[in-house]
Amino acid sequence: MCPKQRMSAEVRRKEICEAAKKVFLRKGFQNTTMEGVINEVGMSKGGVYNYYKNTSDMLYDIMIQGNEQRFEQIGDFMKKHPDLSNEELAIELTILKIFDKNEYKSIYAMFLIESEKDERLKKLQIKIFKDSKKEFLEFIESHNLKRLSCLVNDEFIALINSMIVATEVLDVRDTFLKRSDLFRDIISSYIEKNNKETTK
Repeated sequence: MCPKQRMSAEVRRKEICEAAKKVFLRKGFQNTTMEGVINEVGMSKGGVYNYYKNTSDMLYDIMIQGNEQRFEQIGDFMKKHPDLSNEELAIELTILKIFDKNEYKSIYAMFLIESEKDERLKKLQIKIFKDSKKEFLEFIESHNLKRLSCLVNDEFIALINSMIVATEVLDVRDTFLKRSDLFRDIISSYIEKNNKETTK
């Protein structure tokens, strides 16, 4: 396959995922059908099914795109704040992850909630978490941020996911933001405690 054809397939997938993202946000994942996405993207049924067999596959790719956006955001933040220590970077980036408003995070919160009720989505969640963890560990390795590897521990991910769901589902974002210092203290203490334990 020539590069032009590969690029065309990549563009098509992104178009379909963008349409799926809009429908997910409008209707919720469980109420989104392949037909709904096909109508939104304006492609033929066969054209969409050529790339995706179901909405779960679309959701997986949307989560991957969200991760890519997140790593770009991390890179940009690091360039803009070169004087921050590793711990300060981790704290600010985690705060940003919890409180930033974007479509990917809204869909991620929806995905977390739905995966608790759907075994198929639960398996997808496990795969996404595994892939994301691998990518994050590669990222911190390449940036010499090994002290931050504890941020992919199961209990820390569970805490952050709980906060993300709370800010998306409950009307608590502004309340939490007023006490963002409290969350900074929690993250700082967690990093410090884990690094002390690993150096024993």
